Amino acid sequence: MLYSVIYTIILLLTPFIYCKYKQEQEANIYWKFVGIMLVSSFTLHLNNWSLPVGFVIYLAFFKHKKNKSIKQKAAYVGLALFFLQFLIPYIQSYWFEFPRKLAVQEENMYNSPFKDNWSKIQSEFDLVDKDIRLMDFRVVYSHEGSIVDYEFTFMERINMEHHISYKVDFNEETSYLEIKRHAFEGQWLLFDLSIPVTELFRQLEQMDIQKLRLTRDYPFYRLEIQEGHKIHYGVKDAKKYVIDYNKIKEIDNTMLPIEGHRILSCGLTKETNDHYSSCEDYIDFFFNASYNEHDGLITEEEAITFAEENKAVKEWLMKHTDEQIAREQNGKHYVNKDGEWTEVDERTYVKVLKFTPAVKVEKVVDEWHIRYENEYGQNPHEMRVVIDARTGEVESIRNVGGMKDE
Repeated sequence: MLYSVIYTIILLLTPFIYCKYKQEQEANIYWKFVGIMLVSSFTLHLNNWSLPVGFVIYLAFFKHKKNKSIKQKAAYVGLALFFLQFLIPYIQSYWFEFPRKLAVQEENMYNSPFKDNWSKIQSEFDLVDKDIRLMDFRVVYSHEGSIVDYEFTFMERINMEHHISYKVDFNEETSYLEIKRHAFEGQWLLFDLSIPVTELFRQLEQMDIQKLRLTRDYPFYRLEIQEGHKIHYGVKDAKKYVIDYNKIKEIDNTMLPIEGHRILSCGLTKETNDHYSSCEDYIDFFFNASYNEHDGLITEEEAITFAEENKAVKEWLMKHTDEQIAREQNGKHYVNKDGEWTEVDERTYVKVLKFTPAVKVEKVVDEWHIRYENEYGQNPHEMRVVIDARTGEVESIRNVGGMKDE
């Protein structure tokens, strides 16, 4: 677009200038200049090559009797237009991607700094009322709330095949935000699944950020969103909370899985002027989240699920199922008892695979007692598991058959 405008302006104005400096009178001199420039700038696109065929034609076939030198200059202007078509995209890209700097409105985490700064970015890049989605977000702040590092990336959709990514970085020394953008072609499948940036900052505005510091005191803290879209989360050995406006609710394992936007919070210490320690005391916070609500004790099916996610139970089941207890070889069927393989008929073979191990479940007050039994496979042939019916935690595991409690 820009090249077409520049091309047209040069093509129409340059002959006027040349007409003023012509050495000899010549009929239709203006249009002759235009024609020379058009021919000289003609480009032949062949596969990935662009060739100045027009200028070659000019050199080979154009002979001038009058105003020779100025017509040659017109031809060179045409050649310059040929090269300009390759230069313009680089100039446009450089100007488009050139970093913009905006003064930060607020630098303290506890004073809700994001909304005003986001409004300035929207105004600068004409993003007001546009659908802008988050890609990632990270902020490091001191115990007193001063922001020392702050960056986030977001995406603007032009259409399904064209997007613009923006990278925002905070410079603590100058108190400026530096914004870089880059246009690219191609689909971004997670766009519709990612949270709008305005929605994120509205959520942060409503939160009491100090409540996200549920770890022990550190000189610095970090909040981070690694994925702009919702995630499906089922990590059991982690601290996890759901944020509902300004309320924070702890999530136990019976409420898993969670689906929502995750914010990671952790503590940091400063090792050098430019580097921080690795994160300590990780906590996962979720907003816009859905999860299992339990109004009492976990069910029998959930108790079995929790039991069979335990490493020791998994190992016992592996040794007492499938090819560890029965196999077919050369048309014959065998079962395993304490390491000895005995030939059996097909009916017994199928029965062993299909109906063992036996699982017996009993509710005792606030506990689920689960017993796995299988006379086939290696000793021990029985495993007993006790599950806390309120939390789903494994309270004890006992192998019957000579192994000690775990």
